[in-house]
Amino acid sequence: MKLIRNSGNERVIDRLREWLGQGASVDLMSPTFSVHAFAEVRELIEKAEKCRLLLGNEAALADSLFGGPADIVSRGQLQGRWLARLAADWIKKRAEVRCAPSAPPQSLIVVQGAETRRALLGSCSFTSEGLGITPGGQLGLVQASDENDEAAAFADWFRANWEGLKADSAAKDKLVALLEEAGSQRAPSLLYFQILFQLFKDLGDELDEERIIKSATGIRNTIVWKKLFRFQRDGVVGAIDKLERICG
Repeated sequence: MKLIRNSGNERVIDRLREWLGQGASVDLMSPTFSVHAFAEVRELIEKAEKCRLLLGNEAALADSLFGGPADIVSRGQLQGRWLARLAADWIKKRAEVRCAPSAPPQSLIVVQGAETRRALLGSCSFTSEGLGITPGGQLGLVQASDENDEAAAFADWFRANWEGLKADSAAKDKLVALLEEAGSQRAPSLLYFQILFQLFKDLGDELDEERIIKSATGIRNTIVWKKLFRFQRDGVVGAIDKLERICG
């Protein structure tokens, strides 16, 4: 058993490149699934004969699909939809999927080769951070097992958890649907609506006429108010609000 820093030359991705060969099998337990992590291991994992994915619940998977703050460079390459479609195709053809009702507290990767078995346990989730591609948390810890006996114990632990969850084809279907949805085309108008939402979602009742225009003042009963168009009244409400909040 060896502790690896998951940075520099001691990364999870480096171990996978060393261990994953043609015809290997992979067991992966992770609370999350990122298409950017899939991009890094796609050529490697294509060599695997079979793969079992034990993942977190649907909400956690949806939140992690395009990574976190450290993946901003990868998202900037605008390959997310393409990668999501590739991941969906691979899962449909090559992977078994089961989802735990809550996120697994740690991640586990077991690689079974022709004559060897290797394992990684700890902060090695299926994300770019978990693979060591981008910087992760300083308190993360990954244990690497290069001994068959040690790795066999981890493989048994994975199998016990795998078999403890009822086989459910819906888990795979939901993950594939999530990826296909992420990889689908979007109407350009959705971007406009999203921008408007982000700009105005926190306004709340800042320009609520009923709150700003006090009925006791009688302003609504004046001739001037009644002659104003709707947009002019909005301007008056905004001006009164600024006068009251920030003295003009």
